[in-house]
Amino acid sequence: MAILQALSEHITTFINDLSRDFSLLSDLPFQHNWYWMLLCLGFVPVNIISEAMRWRVLLTNKIGLSYTVRAVLLGMSAGLLSPWRTLELPTRAWAISRKDNAISIREGLEAGVVSGIMITACIVCVGIVPLYLRFRSFLSSVTTKVIVGILLLFFVLLAYKWWMKKRNIVRSVIVKNNHWLKAIGWTIVRYVCFYVQWYCILHYVGCYICLPEFIPLVACYLLVITITPTVPIVDMPVRATWAAVVFGTAYKDMALPSVAGTAIWLMNVILPALIGLILFRKK
Repeated sequence: MAILQALSEHITTFINDLSRDFSLLSDLPFQHNWYWMLLCLGFVPVNIISEAMRWRVLLTNKIGLSYTVRAVLLGMSAGLLSPWRTLELPTRAWAISRKDNAISIREGLEAGVVSGIMITACIVCVGIVPLYLRFRSFLSSVTTKVIVGILLLFFVLLAYKWWMKKRNIVRSVIVKNNHWLKAIGWTIVRYVCFYVQWYCILHYVGCYICLPEFIPLVACYLLVITITPTVPIVDMPVRATWAAVVFGTAYKDMALPSVAGTAIWLMNVILPALIGLILFRKK
């Protein structure tokens, strides 16, 4: 009985905290400066365009930007409806090959893999050091082994990229080094967009964190979100929980970072996915 009572109390506390988090969403427009939210929303198309440009550059600019953006949005829609977003890249590649028969689905998939490696490498390299420095007191031997395993996986992906070069896959990208430089540049643009969006949304919800704390915290958050396997149905609570854990180390009220993480998820995942479905139906 004591165990059931304790479990009931924990569940009740969790539901109350979750209800409080989402009740804040209705009060925020009347309590805080709305222009922070508008600025955050304004960077959503920048984020999508930077992703489309990186993928387009890897395909050597064979497809127009507007259609590439539509393919990216359609891929996000398919990813949202599939477990572990497995259909995102194949849907993008299919949409591109449908537009231009000269680009095969395989070439689109390979460009998508390289694109994913770039943004993952950027997030891992920037985020691994602040993650360790901030949470080193919580790192056990098991956690250390997990981190080592993740790093090994990262190097395996780099080895795969080397194999692609050796087999002369996506040869037009490999031959022209300026394409790699452009793709890396668009990767940095997208990474900066994440920072700007988080800076705006945290100010909007009233979670003020000094800049020296803010930069490593966002790096930590992006890293743990990248390496955490999720399915669409639990993606939002996972992101909200990680936001509360990571930003809660600098801001004691964990509800506000949780709401901020939910808002970022709605803007960067749900909104583009819905737009992608609408564009696909129109066509």
